[in-house]
Amino acid sequence: MTNDVNIVGGLIVTAEGSFVGAVGVQGQTISYIGPGHDIPASRRTIDAHGCLVMPGMVDSHVHVRAPSFAHREDFESATAAAAAGGVTTLAEMPVSDPPASDADALRTRVRHAAEHARIDFCFYGGAGADNLDAIPALADSGVVGFKTFLMPPPEGREREFYGLCAPDEISLEQVLRAAGKEGLFVAVHAEDPETIAGETRAVQASSVKGLDAFAMSRPPRTELIAVERVIRAQKRTESRVLICHVSTPEAVDRIREAKAEGSKIYAETCPQYLLLSQDVVRSHGPFARVKPPIRSEALREGLFQRFHNGWIDILSSDHAPYRLEEKERGLENIWLAPDGIPALELSLPLMLEKALSGELEYEQVVRHFSENPARLLGIYPRKGALREGSDADLVVVEPGAPRPVILDSMWTKARQSCKVYEGWTIRHHIRITLCRGRVVFENGDIRGDPGMGALVTPVQH
Repeated sequence: MTNDVNIVGGLIVTAEGSFVGAVGVQGQTISYIGPGHDIPASRRTIDAHGCLVMPGMVDSHVHVRAPSFAHREDFESATAAAAAGGVTTLAEMPVSDPPASDADALRTRVRHAAEHARIDFCFYGGAGADNLDAIPALADSGVVGFKTFLMPPPEGREREFYGLCAPDEISLEQVLRAAGKEGLFVAVHAEDPETIAGETRAVQASSVKGLDAFAMSRPPRTELIAVERVIRAQKRTESRVLICHVSTPEAVDRIREAKAEGSKIYAETCPQYLLLSQDVVRSHGPFARVKPPIRSEALREGLFQRFHNGWIDILSSDHAPYRLEEKERGLENIWLAPDGIPALELSLPLMLEKALSGELEYEQVVRHFSENPARLLGIYPRKGALREGSDADLVVVEPGAPRPVILDSMWTKARQSCKVYEGWTIRHHIRITLCRGRVVFENGDIRGDPGMGALVTPVQH
């Protein structure tokens, strides 16, 4: 039988190892993977000599927020950025207005995504102290997991955070127990609100200003205190928990200890915590404001070493788009800036640079940014795998001459807010991205049409 596409001569990179070979595609799935000498003929052949051929990345932590905040990002622009960055499946967080904290709101957002997405997508549901009764229906609607914040709803954003907050240990246990009954995990934003409140009052009364003040308001212990709280609750509920965007080596060590004790708890981190430090981003002010804050160089090095050791399970972008004028509110007063970096399309190329320098291996990037997220989301091996029968989600990456990150060339609507990476040198260039066998990005241009993406639901639910 003739293949639709053959990708030949490239270095096939999987989580288990790499080899020079070929991948064949029939329809929407991978029909062949091997050395290439026995691959069937195809209608189109992509010569990948000198290139890497990887499974599409699965970005398990993305904030699009559309349709309510489409001025910041919508599913058309976000999935264009994803395709340009080698991401073929994204998992959308529930924060919006209204959030995906009940089945009706979820269905509305899924319909919107289905009309506009160029790549595949899945959704988290919201899980908080005020929507416990909605959790079973959300699970039945196909969410891959739930999101919970260990804080009260932010002032002025109560509607956005309905069904998302478990500000005390009792409510956290209730959330974990309810999600566990549905066989789904809970992704937790783990920072201790009481410690943050006290530190914020102290730093606002001091002479420290700008990004340093924000970092001081959320010192490393705020993360560790919260992680300890989650571990205690997890042990009492026998649930599965992902600690989002871990920023300190101490938190990774505690999560690793809990795993050794039998806890089903996992760690996620993001490129901003592995690549950036306070000294590097200080001059960027509000454009580098994220929660948790970017840490010192010593903590960054410790975190990167643990990522290299395999002690962190998942890499994600935590793509959080805001327009330039929204971020600029923090230029004079850091407390007025929203949180987030729009790095959906840069995460894979930036992390591959560490492989080129010898600090990581290509296989590690695939493991943490493709296979492991797909496993946790319950969509593996349909996603996150290079194997016959898996979806033909493929990325051809071409190492080449260094090019600077140019904000105007990015696809996200929030491109002008990605100043922390402006001018960074990238030597791994996404040449072609396929989602379910269809080319969605090629040689700098978006090929996929809005509406080509499809909802992906967990296989075990």
